Amino acid sequence: SRASDTLELPCTDYDLKELTDSVVTGDTVGGVDDGFGACSFDGGAPDDVWMVSFPGNLTSLHATTDGTGFDTVLYIQSGACGGPTLGCNDDSGAGLQSTVDLGATAAGLYFIVVDGYGSNAGPYTLTVTGVVGAGQACDPDQIAGGIVTCGGGTSCNAGTHICQ
Repeated sequence: SRASDTLELPCTDYDLKELTDSVVTGDTVGGVDDGFGACSFDGGAPDDVWMVSFPGNLTSLHATTDGTGFDTVLYIQSGACGGPTLGCNDDSGAGLQSTVDLGATAAGLYFIVVDGYGSNAGPYTLTVTGVVGAGQACDPDQIAGGIVTCGGGTSCNAGTHICQ
């Protein structure tokens, strides 16, 4: 997997990473505890915050930490850094891993947070996939990275960047 350089945005002091592939890896050891998901006990575990902006509406969005070796908590926030939590999960993935499934998801900016339950930390794998609705704007780089596909038997038009 590849991750771009860490991004610094003026909206928070979060150490943001840009999501460029559907499967990314990281390590929360030595990180900072920026916050915690509403569905979990926060014992000060460090977290990683991944940022992704979808140009069109999605019919579904799936994120999971399956394959990770420590007890994770996963949550998705929208709008702004630290914005409203749309989904939060502790342990519905394989074993002690976490999975968040959102249905229809509006175009916009999202933050996917990989956190640990209590004080758990370590190397992780994050997998994110979504489906862009037919007739919606698509990002060819997100299609190439496997983050999203076009739904309804459509494909991302190279000229218009619309799933058609």
